[in-house]
Amino acid sequence: MLCHKYLGLEKSKGSCFAFKLGKCNGACNQNISAADHNHIIENVFAQYKLQNWPWQGAITITEKREEITCKYSFDDWCLIGSKQINAHVVTNTAEYEKRFDFDIYRILQMALKKMKHLDIKEHEPR
Repeated sequence: MLCHKYLGLEKSKGSCFAFKLGKCNGACNQNISAADHNHIIENVFAQYKLQNWPWQGAITITEKREEITCKYSFDDWCLIGSKQINAHVVTNTAEYEKRFDFDIYRILQMALKKMKHLDIKEHEPR
């Protein structure tokens, strides 16, 4: 586990509180080196590293189910709009502020990997 004292999240003399509970790797009392602790931090953050956006600009993914068509627009992994069409009539539309959400990023990543048949259209450059 990461050391809260070494990360600057806790101020104490000696070992951090988590070390006393057996939940710290000991960077606070030199049980491991600063370089080793930094390597652990890099490994933790590596799992959150984002892939580059593979398109030139925004895209729209169309999902069709019986009488309902849903369109979702994304740009730089951000959901920027959605539209629902029931029997050729737009019933719901929304635009969103371009704001990154890690959960949406992960959902989109999974959809792109697992659903090879997605209907994806790139938006025209502005």
